[in-house]
Amino acid sequence: MRHLLLAVLACSLSACVTSTSVQPNTSDSSPAIVSVGSINLAPDLAITTAAGPAAPWTGRNLAAGATEFSVSARATDAESGIAQVSIDATLRAWCHADAMAVSALQPVAASATAQSVIPVNADGTRPASGFAMLTVQLARIHALCPAGQQLVDWQVDTVASARNGSGIDTSPVQASVVNGPVQLRIATLNMSAPCLLALDDPLRTEQSVRNGCIKPNPPLTIFDPVPGPSIIVPTNSILDRWGAFFATQDIVFLNEAEQRRWIDRMLLSMPGFSVAHHGMVAILSRFPLHDVRNDSITSSFSGQGVTLISVTSEYVRATLAARGRPMVVYGVHWAHRPAPPDSSPNRVSMATRMTGDIGNFDRRTPVLISGDFNSKSRFVGPDDIDFNDLRPGTPADEHARMMRLYNSLSMPEVGIMQGITLDAREEIVTRGPVANYDHAGGGWPVDHLFLRGAYAPIRYSNSNGAIATPSDHPMLEFTLERIRDPR
Repeated sequence: MRHLLLAVLACSLSACVTSTSVQPNTSDSSPAIVSVGSINLAPDLAITTAAGPAAPWTGRNLAAGATEFSVSARATDAESGIAQVSIDATLRAWCHADAMAVSALQPVAASATAQSVIPVNADGTRPASGFAMLTVQLARIHALCPAGQQLVDWQVDTVASARNGSGIDTSPVQASVVNGPVQLRIATLNMSAPCLLALDDPLRTEQSVRNGCIKPNPPLTIFDPVPGPSIIVPTNSILDRWGAFFATQDIVFLNEAEQRRWIDRMLLSMPGFSVAHHGMVAILSRFPLHDVRNDSITSSFSGQGVTLISVTSEYVRATLAARGRPMVVYGVHWAHRPAPPDSSPNRVSMATRMTGDIGNFDRRTPVLISGDFNSKSRFVGPDDIDFNDLRPGTPADEHARMMRLYNSLSMPEVGIMQGITLDAREEIVTRGPVANYDHAGGGWPVDHLFLRGAYAPIRYSNSNGAIATPSDHPMLEFTLERIRDPR
């Protein structure tokens, strides 16, 4: 590991201790209390730990415009005093000739330590508190990259600890300063193109709109006012409502977004967002999008009451720079036929193709895949459906067996995705707490978020029907949180 010269304050006695001193207590069996703070982090660290297990890992970002940050540790022990306060840091820089590289990268590492060793006073007492601070300059992290390479990603892991006068060490307080957001807000919505097209039609009638907007229409959504003569709400008012909400998110995945005009109208309420759009799929991102690609598979289908039709599964893929850290995002719309619970060779082919594409990226590169997969997952928690909804008249014992089977298995195409990624809804349901799972029903889920890499889902909701209407799909909202990178 390379060693890096940092600006480090390892305090002298006069700078690091208070005037209060204590006589060491030889029977003291408890560690010191350590309080960790910071300068130029967003939000600043404010962690205090006493006796017991180590505090949870905490992630922070460098404050906007800052070129350096500091982590401080103050230790206090009124029984035995403080003998030592330390902050150890490991810096890692991932470098490449291409600043948006998402291929496998090996980090260049460096280490630094700020340590205050506090001597015993002449009368045998020890200071009741001690202090240490470590400052890291961003320019020094950039300097880790070899000549000709750029900084792609970086992370600084810090560990604060203390030793009291009885020689007892505290549990470490771990915090990391990361490149990229600590939390991400994600929204996924099927825009229900047939409904918007019906509303867009200058010759529209109330019946034609009802035919296009197959979801039962709640009052004051598509038809306004109620009761009385129906006035069809203009498409732009729906798009403006969606755009205002999406402006509060970080990444938005849209399906059945077949009219670019719809996207452009929403963007009027979303200044600064980037767009990747192809066919029925769009990604709107607070962070700049690069290297936009798309792919599709089209095949023929007949059955389930329809004559020969053409069906398409497609995706749009982009790399985004989330505060400097590369991330790969896929917006998905898979073929709607055959409808669940029947599997689709078209969707299976697309799942296989996509997992192959995802496999090309370094495993530490965050990957998000979201959209309308027209396929259910194996674990839907409160969203378990009644198989009689799909097969009316099934005998009771057969119905129970089919229910258990249907709700415990993924359709094969979704199973392929789950083989290399996490199903965000399943993760939240199984890991809890239940308060973080806000589900309002709406049939079996065919809209999903799959992810891999440096983020974990911590909250889910599909209950925001007032925003989602008149879509015939619930809108998915997820909060993702950065997890500690073990490397």
